[in-house]
Amino acid sequence: MSSQILRYQTSGVQNRAATGMAKKPTKYTVSDGKLVLTLEVAEEGGYIVTSPFNRDILTQADSLDEAFENARDVVALFREKNNQN
Repeated sequence: MSSQILRYQTSGVQNRAATGMAKKPTKYTVSDGKLVLTLEVAEEGGYIVTSPFNRDILTQADSLDEAFENARDVVALFREKNNQN
């Protein structure tokens, strides 16, 4: 998969000068060229996956590839549901 990390955001504010270390990002915005996803590190491991452009997407994943696979599944389910109505 040729996914790109577009940008990352950290949650919370940390004084880098006081610790001498940068805080590890906890939220990532990624794209595969078709979908844009936000991956937020979950406390129990893996990621909580949402999309800034599609509010229907809410899933979990252990990897970037799984995040895109699960998000595509959610989109397909909503399309199928809308076609039945």
